[in-house]
Amino acid sequence: MELKDEINILQDNIRIILQEKKQINLTLKKLSNQLINFNNGDSNVLLSNKVLNNNSFDSKRKLKDEENYKEYEPEKRPRIEDDNETIHRHKRLMKVGLFGYLLKAKDALVKEKDNQLVCYPVTVLGHTANHQPRKGLLINSLVIQLYTLSSYITISTLHSCKISSLSRSIKSVYFLPFQGLFSYIPYRDTKLEEKQKEQSTLLQKDIQEQYDINKNKLEILNKELLEKQTQLMRMKLKEHYESMGNFIATSTQPTIFWIPFKFNHHLNTLRNTTKNFINKKIELILNTNYYD
Repeated sequence: MELKDEINILQDNIRIILQEKKQINLTLKKLSNQLINFNNGDSNVLLSNKVLNNNSFDSKRKLKDEENYKEYEPEKRPRIEDDNETIHRHKRLMKVGLFGYLLKAKDALVKEKDNQLVCYPVTVLGHTANHQPRKGLLINSLVIQLYTLSSYITISTLHSCKISSLSRSIKSVYFLPFQGLFSYIPYRDTKLEEKQKEQSTLLQKDIQEQYDINKNKLEILNKELLEKQTQLMRMKLKEHYESMGNFIATSTQPTIFWIPFKFNHHLNTLRNTTKNFINKKIELILNTNYYD
């Protein structure tokens, strides 16, 4: 194999290593951001191995020049026709669900008056627990508003602004007491919290292992890349100096290579001296590390 062919193969190998290095750097950056967010208290950003593998950078797009390539066209979504039966069923389910929720809220409000273990009336800025009936009146008015709205709700207005704002009002009445009037004791599921904490810890350990594995791969690639680049530099310099073997080198600095129109005995002696100089130069090149 000629020296030029070896240089071309070596250049292709270096390109492949650079692409792999780029992919690993992107993966490390992604994993590092997840670990930083977890340490800052945001455990929802952690991804499992399955998600990372499905979204790995190894998946590449197929080129149109490849064989068996078929251009993909997404199917159009079929048009939804109006179905009165479906609309009425959704209206009925929504009405039953929301009325059930309101009744539970109203019953809980009545029980809350007699249960001092859940809600403690206090006096703040002249206000007392006498404001409690206003809360019940507000829920009653919301029930009336909901009944009025549900009489003309269709499937297209299921997620309208009025319904969403009304739901938010109901939640604010039942779950968020008035500021300064009541102290609310929320329920905490300790078993669920421990389970979530355990899952987050295992997931953090899994991501840390992936980070360490990719870090080791990157170090191996860096060493291999330095070796390939050094080898390429040696081969290119060797090719360059070997092509100067028929020239005559001057003894001045910088060295100038020239070739006469005709050679004589004296010029042949100078050319042989130049060849010896080139051989020593090539030997020095082969023993030099250019990327350390």
